Amino acid sequence: MREGEPLPRDAVKRRFVGETIEVSFPDSARLVKKPGAPVSFTWRGKIYRIARVVAEWHEHSRFPHGVESWSRPPYAVRSRSAHGSWGVGRVYYRVETDEGMVFELYYDRRPRGQRREGQWVLFARCDVPGDRGTGDESDD
Repeated sequence: MREGEPLPRDAVKRRFVGETIEVSFPDSARLVKKPGAPVSFTWRGKIYRIARVVAEWHEHSRFPHGVESWSRPPYAVRSRSAHGSWGVGRVYYRVETDEGMVFELYYDRRPRGQRREGQWVLFARCDVPGDRGTGDESDD
């Protein structure tokens, strides 16, 4: 990884994963709407400890990539902004593990079934300059 500023999101080559993961937090309390970055996550039976958060960004739309702007009437768009943001959006983190691998994960705030909490998803494995990853993760 480069020292200083993180690489822009579009400058990082990603291998899409899209699998739910289990995460661990420090003993302190966490918020349901914005829980913060975890200290580790478990993917395919392996625990990855997070050494640092490289970047963080938010997507607060119910519809990705601007779909809302052309597919919904203006009164519906205004209505959504008046009703708040509970259960809407994702919080993304690009993290580097203690092994030097870089991943992007996100917390999807949308509730699932009877659960009021969202879920954590491993979005992608990133290939960035200086990545010391072992390459032993399979893409299957």
